[in-house]
Amino acid sequence: MNKIILGAVIAAAALFAACEMTSSSDSTTSNLASCDIKGNLLGLEIHSCVESENTAYINSQCADANEEATQAGEGTAVIGTKCPAGAKKTCEVTQKGVTATVYMYDNLTAMGDCDGIELD
Repeated sequence: MNKIILGAVIAAAALFAACEMTSSSDSTTSNLASCDIKGNLLGLEIHSCVESENTAYINSQCADANEEATQAGEGTAVIGTKCPAGAKKTCEVTQKGVTATVYMYDNLTAMGDCDGIELD
């Protein structure tokens, strides 16, 4: 069961992290951007959302994630300005100079450990 849970967390993160995380001072703005990710793993609905003030990063990664998800026919990744309410778990993640908040809405991904989240 733990392998399935870990796989679901990795799959949800993989939808978002299609490319390597990059950051530069001119790509970071004070506007909040989000990427709302919905998918299906072995018949289970997976839903997570990532928010960051680095709008260029969110826009780039979410576009890549949406392309990957729709090609696989397994989900969507939609750019927005804020993640929806109702998350079962919230994690703050800082990697390679980018800080993001990851929201998990389904029971399966919410059982994962925040320390195990990698956005790249």
